[in-house]
Amino acid sequence: NTIIIFTSNLGTHYIQEGGAPEAVREKVMGEVRNHFRPELLNRLDDIILFTALSESELTLIVDVQLGRVRKLLETKNLSMVVDDKAKAALAKRGYDPIYGARPLKRLITELILNPLATQLLEGHFKEGDCVLFTCDDKGNIVFKKAPDQNAKQAG
Repeated sequence: NTIIIFTSNLGTHYIQEGGAPEAVREKVMGEVRNHFRPELLNRLDDIILFTALSESELTLIVDVQLGRVRKLLETKNLSMVVDDKAKAALAKRGYDPIYGARPLKRLITELILNPLATQLLEGHFKEGDCVLFTCDDKGNIVFKKAPDQNAKQAG
């Protein structure tokens, strides 16, 4: 037995427009039927429509993706704290109405991993430090050495 999962952005504009769930589903399924041949559609057991991600779901996804950063820092004996402003900025900038949270991983690489690697190489943080991720006045993600009390809380 095998489970195969296909994903598609067909009909996402209908989902974004909103409306009664049954009407939205019918419009999306019409687009699916126009795009895929009946021979393929008849072999599918189910087609599930996903709605846009909520703010709380985006925050959870940000937390999961930041878990990768946390693990990388742990290999250098560093810890991290991410404040709510930084999480909100990542959630907002890492979400696309068409692609969902797919851009978030690239955004974290661009805004956090690459600049943080540079700062680590330049010696801004040392073993045992706790890195605080926050936003400056312009909404840019910045890194600071967290006070010792934050390091204890992050543990």
